[in-house]
Amino acid sequence: ESNTLNNLVFENKLDFAISCIPEFHKDLTKVLLYNDPFCVAFYKGHHFQNMKEIPIDEIRKEPNYNYRLTHKGKLDYKIINNIVDERIKNGKHRDVIYTNSETTASHCIKTGLGVAIIPESVAIDYKLLFREVVKPSIKRDIYFIYRDENKDKINFDTKALKNALWL
Repeated sequence: ESNTLNNLVFENKLDFAISCIPEFHKDLTKVLLYNDPFCVAFYKGHHFQNMKEIPIDEIRKEPNYNYRLTHKGKLDYKIINNIVDERIKNGKHRDVIYTNSETTASHCIKTGLGVAIIPESVAIDYKLLFREVVKPSIKRDIYFIYRDENKDKINFDTKALKNALWL
């Protein structure tokens, strides 16, 4: 997580990190690499697939369903599959996903369970169908962070860093 990375760089246990939190320790330097817009990701066949852009109000019209998919702090795919099977059996498998984990949301979408608002980069990484969220648009900034004394340890080129993130 970004907070953990921020602390590890601050404690000099890491030389550099890529982070998306806007607030850093005052002794760290941050360089904006790019803005990561949020999107709504969905399963194949969802009605969002026919839309170019999706206002947040359209997302709010989706049925709500809250759940937890972790067991003792670890993702349990058996629990996910049981929830998906039960929701499909009851005809309620197209819900909005509420989770703190982008990975969990992505896996659920791939199984046909709901939609999620996630960063576009995550949707691309997980090869999900997605559309941009508009009105209002939502984004997060991606930063390269380091301690000043570590700057000489890397050939600092923001373009090269941006490209490396997308490999």
